[in-house]
Amino acid sequence: MSIWDYIQIEILPILALAVVLYLSLTGFQSFQNNQRFRVLIILVMCILAVDIGNWYTVLKPFALPVFFAWFFNIFYFLLTEIIAFFWFSYVYNQINENNLSARQKKLLKLSVIPMLVVCLIILGSPWNHMIFYINPLDHTYHRGVLHLIQFFCGFGYMLAASVLAYKRSLEVQLMEQKKEYRFLCFVVFLPFIGGILQMLNYYFVFLWPFTAGAIFLMYTDLQKHQISVDPLTSLNNRGNLERYLQQKITNRDNGWYMIMIDVDYFKTINDKFGHMAGDRVLQILANSLKAVFGSTDAFISRYGGDEFMIIAEAVSTEALDGEIKRCRDEFDKQLKEENDLYNVEISVGYAQYIDADKTPVQEMLKKADARMYAHKRKEKGAE
Repeated sequence: MSIWDYIQIEILPILALAVVLYLSLTGFQSFQNNQRFRVLIILVMCILAVDIGNWYTVLKPFALPVFFAWFFNIFYFLLTEIIAFFWFSYVYNQINENNLSARQKKLLKLSVIPMLVVCLIILGSPWNHMIFYINPLDHTYHRGVLHLIQFFCGFGYMLAASVLAYKRSLEVQLMEQKKEYRFLCFVVFLPFIGGILQMLNYYFVFLWPFTAGAIFLMYTDLQKHQISVDPLTSLNNRGNLERYLQQKITNRDNGWYMIMIDVDYFKTINDKFGHMAGDRVLQILANSLKAVFGSTDAFISRYGGDEFMIIAEAVSTEALDGEIKRCRDEFDKQLKEENDLYNVEISVGYAQYIDADKTPVQEMLKKADARMYAHKRKEKGAE
């Protein structure tokens, strides 16, 4: 193939990623992990451009001084390792819902060490020739004795991300999260296949166009995720809740409960500690709901503001009361672990759907809401 063939092959993914980057800047809400995703897009665009330079030095070895062959190859290998680490970092944060514990943050920092070691070896290539070297006589590229170490390090990060995503998909109960994490597990096969094909034939260009394709699929998955998931709590949003309720009614499912929950004194938290503290309280409540109802078939959602709704099955109201008590205890426990100054509680109300009664959803909502506010008034009266 000529240099123009390589330019055409690699310029199309660059243009496609540029469109994805623009859409992500205008369409995504400003989550911290979306910033990692955008950096990942930019890095892959950069390596596609650098790869064009690489092919130019391969196909026209004497058109440029040998320095450029060294420069493009070093830059290429460095970007390969950095992209792999960013992929791992993105997935690691995504499966932990951008809410890493102190231990998880420490492990993420330690995971950068293999990348740094390999990058140092790459930077020393002009002297150590371990990863690659350029023959000064004919300007040709040659693989070094440790060439595979950069391959295994890069794909090691991506394989680790895939394994962790699959493991996490087995732990969560929310169907939307299961789908998202399994997607993150299997989308890595595109770069894997591209990398193997390119290793089998040096002159094939598969790795980075395939990686660009994987990122495009990740973007479409994120778009779908935004439609159905609340960005702050990672619970189902109200739109997804309404679709689920419609499905329950259509399927004539019987005996389920609609549970309404909201945070008492939430305005006080916002006024006293700021809206970031208020957001954190909502995240703690969401985590508490997942801890209690996540191992069941319950549908957990954020209804709006500081209100949450759960659609749950229960053998009796007594069993449901027990789960609600566990939820209060879990919320209180997590809240105290976070900040003893947050003096908030939750109020709960619920209503049961029985198909024989043809209870309208709006009527159930009124009943659950009324019981929740009755509980709130009772608690305030007891003070």
